[in-house]
Amino acid sequence: MSRSYNYLNDKYKGLTESDLWKLLFCSAYALKELFTKYGKECDVPRISVMSLCYDGRRIPTVRKSLMKANLLVSNSPDDNLEPIVEEVEKILQTLSTKEPQFNTSGYITKKEYPWDKDFKPITDLGEVYLDLHDLDAHEIIHVYLNQQLYDIREFKVNRTHTNHRGYYGSSKVYTSYYLKIYPLSYVNPASDASVIAAGEAFSKKHARETLSAAFNLKFRAINDEKEYTTKEAIDKRIDKVEEKIRLLQRTRKELRVLQAKATTLGDEALKKLTIDTSIKYIKRKAPLWMNSDDTEKKKLAMLVLKGVSINTEVNV
Repeated sequence: MSRSYNYLNDKYKGLTESDLWKLLFCSAYALKELFTKYGKECDVPRISVMSLCYDGRRIPTVRKSLMKANLLVSNSPDDNLEPIVEEVEKILQTLSTKEPQFNTSGYITKKEYPWDKDFKPITDLGEVYLDLHDLDAHEIIHVYLNQQLYDIREFKVNRTHTNHRGYYGSSKVYTSYYLKIYPLSYVNPASDASVIAAGEAFSKKHARETLSAAFNLKFRAINDEKEYTTKEAIDKRIDKVEEKIRLLQRTRKELRVLQAKATTLGDEALKKLTIDTSIKYIKRKAPLWMNSDDTEKKKLAMLVLKGVSINTEVNV
C-alpha cells in the first residue's frame, strides 16, 4: 500500500497487533486487486511489510504472524509480499468493513457554513470522487467486496511546472493517474443536487434578479451580497435600514438649515464665518490639546501656542 497505518489510530483501536496486521494485509491485497482490474495507466501498488508496521525491527514478527494465519507466501520479498489468494479471499468475508462517506450535497465548501464565500456548486462530479488511496482499511475492503455498487474509474491529472531559470524559462508537463470511486446510486442524484446547489449559489449572488422573477416585482435596491432567505435575516436588515433612514432624515434637516444660511449670507460670508469660528475654537482649545493623543489636534495646538516650527531632520 502507498501509506502506513498507525496502530494507535482510532480507526483500528481495540485490535490486537496480529489482527491489525491481518486487516491491513487483506486491505492491501484488496487495493492491489482493484488497481489491477480498473487501472490502465495507474501504478499497481505493491504490498510491503513497511505498510503494515512502522518498526523495521518487527518485520520478522509481522511475517511470522501472517504465515501463521496462512495468508502469506513464505518466500516473497518484504517490499512485494505475495498473498495466498484463496485464503485471503476467504478471510475478507469475515473482516469488519465500513462504507466510505461521500459528498452528495451538490456543493463544495471549505468553511463551516455554505453561506461562506468558498461555497461552490459542483459542476464536475469528478471533484467529489474519492481517491482509493485515501480510504482506510475497512473502507477499502468494503469497496472490494461491493464493487457493483461503485463507479470505479481512472483519473488523469496534468501538472505544468515552469522552470524560470534562464531568460525565457521552460515548462514541463507531469502526468499523474489516480483511481477514484463514487456510489453508482448517487451519480444521477448528485447531478440533480449540483443543479440545486448552483441555483442556490446564483440566488445568493443575484438577489434582485431572483426575487424579481420569483414575485413578478421589480426589485432594484436589495443588496446582492446579503442574506435574505430567512425572516430573522430580513428583520435584522430592516432594523439596519431603519437606523440609516433616521440618520439620513437628520442629515437632511441639518442640510436644510445650512441651505437657508447660505441663501441668507451668501457663499463668501458663510465661508468666512466658518473659518473665523474655526480659528477661535482652535485657540480656545489649544491648551487642552497640547497633550492630546490626536496628532492633528496636537499639531494645531503647537502651531497656535508656539508658532510655525522648522524641522531640519525628517524621518520618512
